[in-house]
Amino acid sequence: MKRLFTFGCSFTLYNWPTWADIYGLEYGPLHYNWGYPGLGNRALLERLGECHARMNITKDDTVIIQWSSAIRHDYLRTDIIKTEGTNWRTHGSIFSKENAKVFDNKWIKDFWDEKAYLIHTLNFITTAMAMLEGIGCKWMMTSMNDLTKIGHEVSDRTFGGEYQGNQKLVDFWDADTNLLFYKEFIWDKNKDHWVDPIINVIAETEEMSWTFDVDPNRNIEKTYKIINGKWEEAHPTSMQHATWMLQLKDRMGEKPVLYTEQIELIKHVEEVKKNTKTFKEFEDSLRSTEWFLQRQYRGL
Repeated sequence: MKRLFTFGCSFTLYNWPTWADIYGLEYGPLHYNWGYPGLGNRALLERLGECHARMNITKDDTVIIQWSSAIRHDYLRTDIIKTEGTNWRTHGSIFSKENAKVFDNKWIKDFWDEKAYLIHTLNFITTAMAMLEGIGCKWMMTSMNDLTKIGHEVSDRTFGGEYQGNQKLVDFWDADTNLLFYKEFIWDKNKDHWVDPIINVIAETEEMSWTFDVDPNRNIEKTYKIINGKWEEAHPTSMQHATWMLQLKDRMGEKPVLYTEQIELIKHVEEVKKNTKTFKEFEDSLRSTEWFLQRQYRGL
């Protein structure tokens, strides 16, 4: 019995089919998507551990982890009623507007250290690698954005405090040569297990990106990027996810093709997008589809 386990943030499980959902069609009911929007890398590692304890990942399985941003802070609250699909409290970057009340200026002054948070992430990755190597399963890793870069502090050019525009980023081992061993262990030694970040595909396929009419009744849209009166969606579209998924399959030594069921799912999503104007209309339309109804949140 060969199973597929996928882990990540909203770039792995979101309001429309992601690379994980599209690739998972090749495994049918034996695909388990443990992604969840907003998760940071501590939560991803811990959920990998929870998944293994629950489902006993074996050497016959495949595990793919899409690490998220290094500037997220995850914490678990089991004393709060689970209304969002998980007990993990997370809304992306500690600098996002959604997190402003939790991570205020005093918290950031007392606890925030960009290099330290990067080191946390690098340790999470090395721990996951050791675990998966010990199991002997097939495994691959990628990331939402480029984890080898440092310099992600919040600025006017960020999306939710994570994506940079013109700010200069540097390789973390150049910023601190004492961290070079992480590069050698994680990327150089295990280069066959890594796929380039999906954000590279977004940059290379702007024509595939989606925009929506601004809905004045949704405050969230007032906090996001508006271009020519349209709300620009920063998450990859299903077509962009599929484009990256072909790169993943190629790196895994599989034939980089889309099969009929995958093509039909992508076409359906594109058709729904074509026939809706606002993000809410699009989201509501997809919620009635078989794909969405079969989707489920996993873990604590």
